[in-house]
Amino acid sequence: MAVKTYPANYNYGTGAAPYYATPHTAGIDSLPKAGGFIEHPGYEKALRRMSQRLARQMLSNQYDQKAKAAATKAPTRGELKKAAAAGKTLEVTRDSDCFASLEWTDGIATAEFYRGGQIVYDYPMSLDEFLEWAQADEGLGEFFNASIRE
Repeated sequence: MAVKTYPANYNYGTGAAPYYATPHTAGIDSLPKAGGFIEHPGYEKALRRMSQRLARQMLSNQYDQKAKAAATKAPTRGELKKAAAAGKTLEVTRDSDCFASLEWTDGIATAEFYRGGQIVYDYPMSLDEFLEWAQADEGLGEFFNASIRE
């Protein structure tokens, strides 16, 4: 049977690391051997508590980020139609591998491509056609190739 030994100044139950003597406070022979860590009975429990606390904090931060993203909801179709009637420019903010920008003003959709010959093209279309393009389930480029490109 192995017997665990603890330093005389060990703080039982506090979770504090034991105090080790230094060459300045005691003779060289009183120092623990290199790599001779003395096990602390509450060490594993303290590590488990710290990792659980950290995991809870990380999950809380992720939840907060998702809640903030949900709070910034997209405008409704009715709000978009009111903005268009007021003469405002509607801009698509979805990510696209094909388009650098896509916007609609007064019956003209302006598409700026990332690469290719001429980079900016104008397409006459109604607001409903533009909203269908902007809210398509497939990507903006795929919808463009299937429905708009001539």
